[in-house]
Amino acid sequence: MKITVVGPGALGCLLGGVLMFRAQQEVWFLDHNPERAANIAKNGLIFEEGGRIMTGPARITVSAGQIGPADLLLLCVKSHNVDQFLAGAGPDLCGPQGLLVAFQNGILHIDLLKRWRTDIGVALGVTAQGATLLGPGHVRHAGIGETRVGFIREEAASRHDALLRAAGLLSSVGIETEKVANIMDHVWRKLIVNAGINALTAIFDCPNGELLASSRTSAMLKVAVEEATLVAMAKGITITDDPVAMTINVCQTTKDNLSSMLQDIRNGRRTEIEAINGAVIREGKALGIPTPINEELYKKVKALEASFPERASL
Repeated sequence: MKITVVGPGALGCLLGGVLMFRAQQEVWFLDHNPERAANIAKNGLIFEEGGRIMTGPARITVSAGQIGPADLLLLCVKSHNVDQFLAGAGPDLCGPQGLLVAFQNGILHIDLLKRWRTDIGVALGVTAQGATLLGPGHVRHAGIGETRVGFIREEAASRHDALLRAAGLLSSVGIETEKVANIMDHVWRKLIVNAGINALTAIFDCPNGELLASSRTSAMLKVAVEEATLVAMAKGITITDDPVAMTINVCQTTKDNLSSMLQDIRNGRRTEIEAINGAVIREGKALGIPTPINEELYKKVKALEASFPERASL
């Protein structure tokens, strides 16, 4: 199977790394950053897990035409870069029999994917795997969690078979992956958790677990999650577990992890605040549901982004 990972960030390097090192698959990486791509091409992919370090040469380029159509395309760019990918590199990388699985936080990119090419299979991926990017192409597997994939529109039976094979391949290399019919429930479940954790870790510059050490941050986490849950329920999303308890459990089990939003702030990169807390705010307004804590978190993260304006668009 020919696999292309678009976006060699933390998750992209994690997924590409396990497929390279454990499954011996042909994996390509597509990057938009020539300097980073050259660095990874020179130094290879570095994959840390459980105190072990694996290294190997990485096929990486900034030219989609050099890669060509792939059997499986793992889209691991930030949510605000999905439209650029679909309009640019996407057609070169997706053949008519291809399968795209998009791993983004939030929900802003989903309508774009629903409207995109109908000649390929388009699925969403939701993962609780933890990954920390230590440098270009250097990733640490920071935590194990569930991964689920599912289609967002009607697809042919052959594409369902292809998605099952992709889930089986990931599972075979330790990324336990389940194909589900109700992927939007899982998308919103992760959105609710992220709304409670990511912005707070970025604002207070702390790992996930430290949010529970303060009465102030733990109270804000609780209300942010409750607001997002009310919005989700109003949209018909099925909520089976206690969202606050679920978010607290994530903080506890990933206590040393740095959220992707905190990593972005520390590296002077644009965050996914629009796709997470921003999406909760917009959906809440459309439904007449107030979300004041999410609004507060959103404004504070946007202020942090504004402190590095020359880099915030990256």
